[in-house]
Amino acid sequence: MLGLLTDEPRSVVVDARPEALAIDPQTTAVIVVDMQNDFGAEGGMFARAGIPLAGIQAAVEPIAHLLGAARRAGMKVIYLTMQFEPDLSNAGAPDSPNFLKHKLLGVGDVVAAPDGRESRTLVEGTWRTEILPELTPEKGDIVVAKHRYSGFFETELDAILRERASNRSSSPAARRVSASTPRCERRSTATIAACC
Repeated sequence: MLGLLTDEPRSVVVDARPEALAIDPQTTAVIVVDMQNDFGAEGGMFARAGIPLAGIQAAVEPIAHLLGAARRAGMKVIYLTMQFEPDLSNAGAPDSPNFLKHKLLGVGDVVAAPDGRESRTLVEGTWRTEILPELTPEKGDIVVAKHRYSGFFETELDAILRERASNRSSSPAARRVSASTPRCERRSTATIAACC
């Protein structure tokens, strides 16, 4: 639970264990990791593989609540999504652990999205890599595409967080959401996407 401290107007206190944690919302970011259709929606990669979705789906409402509180406090919200280039060139060599693990789950397979559109498992720019609808990014949020388990490998997340921590203005590489942007725009795994 987030609450404003009365004696430090720029601080927020998080009711945590073993003790409460005071943070400065101007230098803090909330990172939402892999809450996308392939991992948490019926018809996504995990559901098709028989992996139970109950745990992921149970986390959606608390995350949505946290994001609302964080935005009201002035914290930056950053989404990390797992996705690969359409040719899978950034998934690793055909014998690499990253490629083999994702191949078992159908990476790159053409599968219809629930609305009938053609989609591809964990491929950028498809229904499968979109954020779950209940957690849709809002104006000012940032979406960072990753193609490894780490959100820092070949992404700009480290630079974004360092800028946030030093409370400097945004990097030109970090494109913010504009009111005219209709949905997430993804360009490459190393590019930050603008979302609304």
